[in-house]
Amino acid sequence: MQIAAAWVLACVFVRFSEDNGLIPDAWLSGPGDRLAEAQDRHDDFFRRNPSLNDRDWLLASFEALGKSHRTVAGLFDPAHNPLFEVLPSYEAATALLAFWRRRGADGEVVHDFTDGELNTRFLGDLYQDLSEHAWKTYALLQTPVFVEEFILDLTLEPAVEEFGLTPAWKHRPSGWDGEVFADGPGGEEVVRGLRCIDPACGSGHFLLGMFERLLVTWREAEPGTEAWVLVRRALESVHGADKKPVRGGHCAV
Repeated sequence: MQIAAAWVLACVFVRFSEDNGLIPDAWLSGPGDRLAEAQDRHDDFFRRNPSLNDRDWLLASFEALGKSHRTVAGLFDPAHNPLFEVLPSYEAATALLAFWRRRGADGEVVHDFTDGELNTRFLGDLYQDLSEHAWKTYALLQTPVFVEEFILDLTLEPAVEEFGLTPAWKHRPSGWDGEVFADGPGGEEVVRGLRCIDPACGSGHFLLGMFERLLVTWREAEPGTEAWVLVRRALESVHGADKKPVRGGHCAV
C-alpha cells in the first residue's frame, strides 16, 4: 500500500508542476491545450522507443521533474522513495495514466491542479488519506491550521521579538553561498539569520507557516529590499527533519 501511495503521490507532484508551469513540458495531462501536448509527447516517446511502455513514460516524467531542481531531486532518490522498490505492471501504469487524463462532461480534465498561489498544503492531507500504513504506523495526522497558528503565536513570535531577524550564527556552513555580513569580531564575515526547526516536520505545514510569517516580518522591516532576497532570507531561517526521509522530500517540495 505504501508503494502504491508513493506512485500516486509522484504523479501528483508531476501534475501540480506541469499545471502550474513549474516544468516547461506537459507529461501526464493538463487543462486546455496542455492535455493534447501531453498526449502528443507521449505518442512521440513511443515512436522513438517502441519497446517501452506507459510505466517507462511515468518514470521518465519523474526523472524530468527530479532534474528540474535540486530540491525535487531528493524526492525521487531511490535510496529514500519506496516507489522504486516494486514497479507496477504495464496495465496498472496505463490505468494510472488514463486516470489523470479523464475528462468531465465539459470536455476538460477532471483533475486540474492549477493554483495561482501554488498552495501545496493538500499534499500532506493526500499522503495521510492515501496511506493507511503511514497514519497507523507513524501516527501521521496533519495538524489543523488553527493549532499550527496558535503554536507559532507562542513560539515563533516571541523568538523574533527576543532574538530579532539577524542573530549571528556560531558556525558558517561548509559551501555556504548565501549572504554574509562583514561585522563579526575584527571585521570577519559572519552568517546572520534567525534559525527555526521542526524536528518532526512531516509534510511541512509548520515550516510553511514559519516561512510565511518570517517573510511578512522581513517585508515590514525592509520594504525596499528585492523580493527574492527576502524570500531567501526567510527560507534560510526554516529547517525541518523527519524520521521518514520521503516525508522530508514532500516537505521540501
